[in-house]
Amino acid sequence: MISVQIFSVTKHQLISIVPYCEYSSNFYRAIVEMEIKHNKFAEEMIIFPHEKIAIITLNNDQQVVIRESADHDEH
Repeated sequence: MISVQIFSVTKHQLISIVPYCEYSSNFYRAIVEMEIKHNKFAEEMIIFPHEKIAIITLNNDQQVVIRESADHDEH
């Protein structure tokens, strides 16, 4: 299962894990949907498409990192 994990850079903790199936397969759409869903408006977005990582600076100077990761059953 693939999920989009949302981390807070400033708090260094996991904010939420959003099921990937809630979004389309487009990673960028997931970022936009997250912004709308959480009612946060980004001032800056740094997207690393190959690593599937986005760093978002919100208008309250908080930074959020979004990572797309595949959850594997094997350890």
